[in-house]
Amino acid sequence: MRYLRAAHFEDCGNNVGGTGSVDGVGDAGSTIATPARWIVGRDRLKWRADVDGLDLYYGPAMLARVVPDATTPGMYRILVRGQVSDMTNVSRAKDAAVSIALGQLNLEPQERP
Repeated sequence: MRYLRAAHFEDCGNNVGGTGSVDGVGDAGSTIATPARWIVGRDRLKWRADVDGLDLYYGPAMLARVVPDATTPGMYRILVRGQVSDMTNVSRAKDAAVSIALGQLNLEPQERP
């Protein structure tokens, strides 16, 4: 997560000892920049084995599935929101599923101009 430096607050006319939040609205006397929203990381996602493959969860919500290809042994496909990916090995499929899920979870802008 990227925090703004003290120099940014001085350039914007804000006093570092004054408002300390990223958007300029904060408690008087605060000196730490706080983000408007937390970013979801890989450590918050969990894999669960299923009969058909592997499911990727964030809390109770299933975000993606990695399933074996029906015709080629040792190859897998990713299922995300009804779309099917190309074939790949299980390691790359899991990595791609996590990347897609994090992209969707962190879609909103994290910083304000």
